[in-house]
Amino acid sequence: VEDGFDTEWHGERYTCPRTPRLRMLQSVLAVRRSYGRLGGAVIPEAVAGDARRELAGLHADGPALRPHILTSAWHVPMRWFVPFSPRSREVLESEGRPVIRYRTDHVSAMGRLDSAIEILASSSVPEAVASEVTELKDWVEEFGIDSMLELDYGRVADMFTETDLLMDDSVDDVWSALEALKVHDWSEAGIHYSRLVTRWSGPMSISYSN
Repeated sequence: VEDGFDTEWHGERYTCPRTPRLRMLQSVLAVRRSYGRLGGAVIPEAVAGDARRELAGLHADGPALRPHILTSAWHVPMRWFVPFSPRSREVLESEGRPVIRYRTDHVSAMGRLDSAIEILASSSVPEAVASEVTELKDWVEEFGIDSMLELDYGRVADMFTETDLLMDDSVDDVWSALEALKVHDWSEAGIHYSRLVTRWSGPMSISYSN
């Protein structure tokens, strides 16, 4: 791949294609959809139409073309923590500051996503929550079983103090909440969910204000 990120993990080398044009076109249409009836004011139909046509052309030239990267500008969506284990958390340094990274193999990621979907389906959480996790599973499932999945906080890490970042245990809170839901312990699930929301309330408020 000429335009991609290369990395090594557990003795294997992985390449992640960037496909920036594909991701940009998909983002344009996603933003329009997310604003509902106001979408036309945010992304005019002429712009959306051009994006649809170009996207269709890209898929016609490469039917298997798909984004290998999901991005979020101001926070890490909570569903993105689901495929990972707390043990896979890594604290790295970038430009003199700590950053957080998680990595896992495809089979383990799919297993955790399946477990989470099953737990959510048997609990009373809003259907939209389970749907978002299912959408993530569908995206992960498209890749081969020999692939690796990575969650990198990137510049989102700058939204936290170094102390708060080093103490971040978001994946642990997600799975503690899910395990509590599994046994219908709503109180324990609420404790961990509240911790997660409190931790990410600052970055999320910036996201929604934009």
